[in-house]
Amino acid sequence: MSDIDQRSQELTDEAEHILTTARGYTVSSITEFQDAANELKAIKSKAKEIDGHRVFLKAPVLEQAKRIEDFFRAPLKFLADAESLLKRAMLGFQQAEEAKRLEAERKAQDAARKEQEDLRRKATEAERVAAEKAADLNRQAEEAAAAGRASEAAKLTAKAEAVTEKAEAKAGAIQEQAASVIIPTIAREQPKIAGISTRKVWKHRVTDARKVPRDYLMVNEKMLSDFAKATKGAIPVEGVEFYSKEVMAAGG
Repeated sequence: MSDIDQRSQELTDEAEHILTTARGYTVSSITEFQDAANELKAIKSKAKEIDGHRVFLKAPVLEQAKRIEDFFRAPLKFLADAESLLKRAMLGFQQAEEAKRLEAERKAQDAARKEQEDLRRKATEAERVAAEKAADLNRQAEEAAAAGRASEAAKLTAKAEAVTEKAEAKAGAIQEQAASVIIPTIAREQPKIAGISTRKVWKHRVTDARKVPRDYLMVNEKMLSDFAKATKGAIPVEGVEFYSKEVMAAGG
């Protein structure tokens, strides 16, 4: 790479040579173990040297990047705040319009339901009046029959049946009229502007952590790791196995 200095390349070559040497290492005696330990220390030392050179080269770039970030943070924040204000105003308008729509829809539906109820009451009242009239006619027919006026009784009975049939037909027609009343809905009018859309984003808030199902809980891995180090596995935790693993450390 053209932006890497000569010393960086030299350090890279040295690191690659160390890796090649490490690949051929075998440890089968105390002497070889000591040699490997010395080589391990040298590797750690070289790693520190290379990392130090990396930090040295990167420092001015990071400083320049920081200055750029600091400079543009304010104007980007201005625009983010402006966007938030406009979105809040637009959403407020939409919510107000939706509230108006729902209220108008509620009133229209209440009026339609009232019309249905009025018609059903009218049908019920028509049936009640007809039933009373038919009952009166049937009573007169029974009286006529008891007095031996059979022809008059028959006419009164027929009239009572006609009253009942007419009332039933009228009530049925009114019930059909009630059933045909449409419960209206008012469509939501959404301004159609290219590039602008509104959608619902579902979120959550925990109201009682004790009632949250286990499927939605996470194991606190850091707490368990810290507990394992602090107790060295001496104190058991249900559902957890504590174990140790040998790790070799080398100082550079």
